[in-house]
Amino acid sequence: MPCFTSRFWAALFALLLMFNTPVTWALPPDTAPPPLGLLSSLSPVAQMDDPELVRELSEEETLADLQNIEYERDALSVSRGITLSLIPGGGWSMIYANRTAQGILVIASALVGYGFAAAHLMGAYDEKTVPPCQLTAFDLQQGAPSSVLVASEFCQPASPIHPFKSMPDGEHYIDRNLLRDNTASAERRFILSQAEPPSGYMQPRFNETSTYY
Repeated sequence: MPCFTSRFWAALFALLLMFNTPVTWALPPDTAPPPLGLLSSLSPVAQMDDPELVRELSEEETLADLQNIEYERDALSVSRGITLSLIPGGGWSMIYANRTAQGILVIASALVGYGFAAAHLMGAYDEKTVPPCQLTAFDLQQGAPSSVLVASEFCQPASPIHPFKSMPDGEHYIDRNLLRDNTASAERRFILSQAEPPSGYMQPRFNETSTYY
């Protein structure tokens, strides 16, 4: 029992001595390095000894710089877009603005319009324009078939028997542009009219010669 009591008091005295003894190995606050300075000293750039690597890291583009470069590369020029819109067709500026399908559709529509305009200027839609009328028959002077220009009424006659009258009342038009000889060969049966008709030729009716116009 006396041995246990002495051990108890020895342990108690040791605990009291431990809690009351100041920590002499801890650094005072005024001598400790500041946290920011400690962190800065641990910076990878500060610990690098290679000057080229330090320069490359310092000149490396940031995310904002990369975004600005991408924006400037994809940015559209207003002046270029206006200039392209002045080209005939009207769709080149849309192609420049990455609207290829819409631009091609506008250009195709413009080409169709230009085609109709060109046809109109050439008189394709002019209903007043009458195509020339030609008479083709054998020419005795040349010894071969020949063509001459005649009045348009012969190609678009007013009636089957008269080119100028829609109601001729049985009056057959005598075609003075041709001569007929039923005894001649088929090639020379109808010939172009001449100042002095050859022997055997006479002026035919229009209903007999309408197929030659």
